[in-house]
Parts: sequence; structure tokens; C-alpha cells
Amino acid sequence: MVNQSDAGHVSQAGDGSGRCWLSRFLAELKIAATLLRGLKIVFLAPTLSLVDQTTKALAKTFPKAKVRKDQLNDNLFDFKDDELPNISVMTPEHCLAMLCFNREIFTDVGVAAAIWNKIITFSHF
Repeated sequence: MVNQSDAGHVSQAGDGSGRCWLSRFLAELKIAATLLRGLKIVFLAPTLSLVDQTTKALAKTFPKAKVRKDQLNDNLFDFKDDELPNISVMTPEHCLAMLCFNREIFTDVGVAAAIWNKIITFSHF
């Protein structure tokens, strides 16, 4: 359930004005705080190439966290794990499929982040 008093935070990256550094710092701080609380993060990215790019960046920034991305395979509904890693990066379609078939694995997610047009939106659960 989304906490209405702290429902979301929008961070925009890279417009050349120098705010990119601050936006990235705030995003990383929010992720670190969520991990320290023992909760998990789900990142939604609109394309598989952005999923790959985001996964690499998060793994580099948070080397001790288990970061996993969408795995492109023949069966979209092949969910081998019964729990999410610390940070999951996936497409919205894959997330929706996982929610439909195994909603319980999302019980310890503290933050969901969506990346659209260089804007990162965080929602708290």
C-alpha cells in the first residue's frame, strides 16, 4: 500500500543544468535507505536495453546488493525464484505477470521506481 503522505518522489536526470548530480545522489540515497531498512527495490524500465543499462549501473553503485534484471527467455511466465533479490530491474510487463502469478514475492518491497524519459519516480509501499 502506498503511504499517501510520502507517496512519491520525482527525480529528473541530465538536462545540462548541473541538477543531474543532485538527482542521482537523491535516488541513490533513497535506494540505500531502503536497503538498510531490509526492504527490496523494484525498478521498472520500458525497454530491455534500459533494463540492462540500469542493472549495470545499480550493480556498480551497490556492489554488496544482489541486483537482478529481467531474463529474456522463451517463457515469460517462468518464475524460478520464490523471492526477489535486493534490487530487481524489469519491464512493466514482466512485473505485471509476476504480480499476477506470484504476488507474495512482493511483500517485502519497500520502493518501486519507474524510469520514463530520464525521469525516475519512486513510490513507497
